[in-house]
Amino acid sequence: MKKSLSEEDSSSSSPLPKRQKGSQTAQTLLIVGGAGGVGSWTTLLARAAYPNLEIISTTSTDKSAEWCKKMGAKSTIRHTDIQTSLKGGIAGSVDYVICLTEPTKELFDSLAEVLKPFGTICLVVAGTSIKNLDMSFVFFKSGCVCTETVFSSCRAGFYLDQGDQITCILELIAKKKDY
Repeated sequence: MKKSLSEEDSSSSSPLPKRQKGSQTAQTLLIVGGAGGVGSWTTLLARAAYPNLEIISTTSTDKSAEWCKKMGAKSTIRHTDIQTSLKGGIAGSVDYVICLTEPTKELFDSLAEVLKPFGTICLVVAGTSIKNLDMSFVFFKSGCVCTETVFSSCRAGFYLDQGDQITCILELIAKKKDY
């Protein structure tokens, strides 16, 4: 019988990669487009599942920034200030990125710049700009770029147990506190 989230040991069941022993660095998630519907749910679920995860959301207004913090983001930055607000270069400053907007060349270059070595960028929206992304900096950081689209599993013939997924989501939401 599958254990519920409350019964599982979060340190052993976490899908997040483990850092080397002795590392005190908190893991960081950057949500590009955090104030929208999907971004808000992403923040709520990430905060519930990983209470110690540092969540940074990009926003375009002060009102959006307030909303993201209410949903559980630790901090917010403007969409256009990713490279100036976060540490870039070889070391980077972000472990995980969920990009909920079209990854233009400029945006993707910023994400690659701030990505930590062995980090992951998940692209959720794909427009015509996806054809022109330069992956070289991600490659040299041994980073991973993955994609997720609506109904991709159905189109590929995979069956997902939505009952288990909904149960998991409801358990995470039930854990929500005022952040």
